[in-house]
Amino acid sequence: MPSGTIDYDYYATGCGAGCAAGRVSSITGPDAITLSYTYDSMLTTSVGWSGDVNGAVNWTHDNDLRVVTETVTADTTSTVQLGYDGDGAERVNGDPGACP
Repeated sequence: MPSGTIDYDYYATGCGAGCAAGRVSSITGPDAITLSYTYDSMLTTSVGWSGDVNGAVNWTHDNDLRVVTETVTADTTSTVQLGYDGDGAERVNGDPGACP
């Protein structure tokens, strides 16, 4: 298990687009491995990582604040489309039996 310092950075009050004041902006661990966060108000819209492995997960939301797409990017990019039925139950790529 790595040992060393873990640093947490936070968005400042009055920050611009892509942040949320007081929320974590990045976490840096031993060996300069970093997680970076972006937000739309209080919704997390992406988490990126850098270090030995680089990539990101991005989310988009609908007007009911539900995730409607999830995109994972590393060496390649994959996107899952999420939908919801009238009761709010999640459907993946329109399949009511699929699990997210």
